[in-house]
Amino acid sequence: MQRELNHPLQTTQLILAHSIPISISFRTAERKFDVDGAYNIRYEIIKKRIDKVRIKTTNERLTQPGKIAIVYSQAKEAAEYKEYIEFCKQQHAQRRH
Repeated sequence: MQRELNHPLQTTQLILAHSIPISISFRTAERKFDVDGAYNIRYEIIKKRIDKVRIKTTNERLTQPGKIAIVYSQAKEAAEYKEYIEFCKQQHAQRRH
């Protein structure tokens, strides 16, 4: 797809494992997603701060093209996402054979 574009486009993927439900809406006029509600504003602030994070040992940005960054605040969320990742790896390995 990138070869078809006039300008290079790279995206970064950030997953914020957040155990509390939030309300997200799409504003058609502005063509962007928005978080609704006062409590959910905290989520938006956290997301913006995480997007600026640099890895301590390498000084690289956490979010980089071609990589998926997963951020969590609780150990149970980390364990859950590790299971998801392992499942995806197994599915990918099975498709290659």
